Amino acid sequence: MIESQPGLEVCGDAVNGRETITKTAELKPDLVILDFAMPQLNGLNAASAIKTLLPNVPIIMFTMYSSVVMQEAEKSGITRLIDKAKSNDLVPAVEELLGTQKLESREQNPQQHVTLSPSRVDAAPKTDINIPAMRKAS
Repeated sequence: MIESQPGLEVCGDAVNGRETITKTAELKPDLVILDFAMPQLNGLNAASAIKTLLPNVPIIMFTMYSSVVMQEAEKSGITRLIDKAKSNDLVPAVEELLGTQKLESREQNPQQHVTLSPSRVDAAPKTDINIPAMRKAS
């Protein structure tokens, strides 16, 4: 859905929550799309870590668990929560969240790198997982 829109490009995808954090730190996308149900680290915990690394990057949680995670989503730094049953709402939300940024940076970067999304979705972990401290390589 995202790549079919002119000016939007998926710059990366990840298979689990931990990889999502790592790739987000490396790729520095303009916007991140997460699911709640990701292996190794659920979307709420991944969002919290991403907000620590890149506090100004909007995060969309696109999940079928929206009613379950609604209260915790904002606390975790989720900018927008979209239920997968309303998948037609995803592209307009991406365009809305990037609207100002697109106008400001169109001359510098006409092709936006806009999203990092899980390429595979598995069941959410049954327990909360602590996010390890991120350390710079020496």
